[in-house]
Amino acid sequence: MQYSVLMSLIMILLTPIAAAHNPNIWHALLSENGITSGTANNGEIIIVQNDSVVWHNIENSSSNITHRIVFDADGDGNYNSTEDWDSGLINSNCTDSEGNLSYDGCRLAFIVKFNTSSSVGVYHYQDIRSDGQIFNGTIIVEADFHGELNMDYCFGDDCETVETKEVKEQSILSKLIGSDSTLDAMLFVMSLITGLLAIILAIDMFRKRGSHS
Repeated sequence: MQYSVLMSLIMILLTPIAAAHNPNIWHALLSENGITSGTANNGEIIIVQNDSVVWHNIENSSSNITHRIVFDADGDGNYNSTEDWDSGLINSNCTDSEGNLSYDGCRLAFIVKFNTSSSVGVYHYQDIRSDGQIFNGTIIVEADFHGELNMDYCFGDDCETVETKEVKEQSILSKLIGSDSTLDAMLFVMSLITGLLAIILAIDMFRKRGSHS
């Protein structure tokens, strides 16, 4: 009974106050059949703010077909504005028969991180194949208010260069000892356990003396 109470107290001290949302990565596959992602084959992907989408060229490497993902945010017919996307050529293979890099800047994938408040919305983009075929795709970004924003890469109104402060998840124990160090936490818990065991032992000895008197 005493052991159970002691362990319960320790677990409460070590339990974090809140769990953070983990951003997801969605993979879009580019081929002669269009844009597919999971069970969706219509080019539509529904994600949550702070998620990312990665496009992969899965064409047969012998075909030398490349793909180019573009999004024209301002509708000017170009893809060079701040909020536009232009992946450049996405290849299915970046090495020749001898294992050498095909060319500088060769890429096998393209990633966009939807990690700002302004990224919520609907994005109609295109996959332009090197054979002239074009596939349309849609990404729907829904709002999420439970995760922490990752500012490593962004686009849109929130992309000003500012200093960001990392928000760390803290446990009750970390707040008590004023440190996030694992060693400090272990020493604190060991001291706490030793103190509690000493109190329990003293109470037990006091009871035994009372029973003999």
